[in-house]
Amino acid sequence: MMAAPLLFADAEGLRAAEENGALQPVTAPGAALRYGPLYLKAVVDKALPGKAGEAVIDCGEDVALVLRALAAGWRRVFYSGSPEMALKLESLAEKRGAGLIHGRGIEETDRSERGTKP
Repeated sequence: MMAAPLLFADAEGLRAAEENGALQPVTAPGAALRYGPLYLKAVVDKALPGKAGEAVIDCGEDVALVLRALAAGWRRVFYSGSPEMALKLESLAEKRGAGLIHGRGIEETDRSERGTKP
């Protein structure tokens, strides 16, 4: 089972995730829509140099947000929409060297349910 997620929306929250290495840094629900994948990627890159690929951006059911996150360079993207769309998005993510995590909610999704590569 994956380490418990620690939700963040800013550099301070992300530093807290880094200080407790057992937790998985994940953007807070709605943060990707509010701040945008590019801004959050810059926060992650600055706060976690060399480890930015470990953070997960939660895009909820928003397909366009998933596409924007992939374009911004996110390596791990969470999507909670339809399984059919998840298969298509997973294919796109793999072509970009990223992984798509699909499930009900990031905090409820066990690693075994995440048919994805980080």
